[in-house]
Amino acid sequence: MKKFLLLLPILLSACGTIFSGSTQTISFDSNVKDVKVYVNGQQVCNQVPCSVDVDRASSPLIVMAKREGYKDGMANIKSKINSTAWFNILWLYGSFSAATTDYAMGGLWKYTQDGVYINMEPEKLKHAERQKFGQESQIRAFSLYNYKDLRIEAATGENREYMKTLSYMTGLSPEELRPMVMKSKTEVSLAHNLTGIR
Repeated sequence: MKKFLLLLPILLSACGTIFSGSTQTISFDSNVKDVKVYVNGQQVCNQVPCSVDVDRASSPLIVMAKREGYKDGMANIKSKINSTAWFNILWLYGSFSAATTDYAMGGLWKYTQDGVYINMEPEKLKHAERQKFGQESQIRAFSLYNYKDLRIEAATGENREYMKTLSYMTGLSPEELRPMVMKSKTEVSLAHNLTGIR
């Protein structure tokens, strides 16, 4: 038992790195096809959707999306301390060696998002087109952020806050929206089903 207790700090060393790894998989998607994605200035995708393993670090990820005929899309993914690594910091015996291992290997950090949806805006839009683009952007944002609640309301057949709001935004009745929500298996697929993809 004593040997086990002596080995415990070593076994628990670098928990953040062991359990989370030094990289994180992040997926990228957009409202248009053939979008090239750059992370911190380096191209990581030729088109979306795509998934990329990025090294964990304390600094944020600067994401840029490019496609001819569209304005560049930008996103910023913040970094935070990995909750698994907190155990090392708080663990009396393993804190210094384990935390420094996590820090050196990147396991101390975790990006706040596992997925990024980039809304690409065409370069030249007339007034009516700009209004339509703005409306579609709002619908996409609403469906992406409230997907779980929309699924619950659609499954129960209740026309409550989320379904009523989506109905108002799209001009479609809750009865028309319900099958669209239910057949959309992800947030992104719902956004595409509601507004289309170019």
